[in-house]
Amino acid sequence: MWALSMKRELYTLIQKFRVNKYVAPISISIQIPKADALGQERLKIVSYDLMVFLNNRRTHRRNPDFLIHDGVYHAISRRTISHVLNYVYHKANRLENFQYILTFNEDEIDFNGKNNDQIEKLKFDLSDYIIAQLSDDQEKTLFKRFF
Repeated sequence: MWALSMKRELYTLIQKFRVNKYVAPISISIQIPKADALGQERLKIVSYDLMVFLNNRRTHRRNPDFLIHDGVYHAISRRTISHVLNYVYHKANRLENFQYILTFNEDEIDFNGKNNDQIEKLKFDLSDYIIAQLSDDQEKTLFKRFF
């Protein structure tokens, strides 16, 4: 009898979850001027992730020591990207032992120093922190082959 009761309660809980699976118990709202633009919407993601990640590092929580942003900087202005990267660089010098892993398309950030305006805004040499630089050339893909 007890097992049947537990089964019914579990079934009811699952049904409630299915109905309300998109309803969070809390609501977080991030306000950024001109947030109707795609880049500003993506900046909200970056801001929230960095806030949670850096707070976890600051309070020494037992979470992964890295944050990965794969393509999230697409449509964010180069000036804003520079500001974010400088902020993370500053935090990395104050907080120890973490990695911020990013992916960019070649048109999203200047890797070769051709656009001096952006490079001057960075407080560090970006090339010192590039671990892998991949491209559409088969020899420069991640596994040196196309899938």
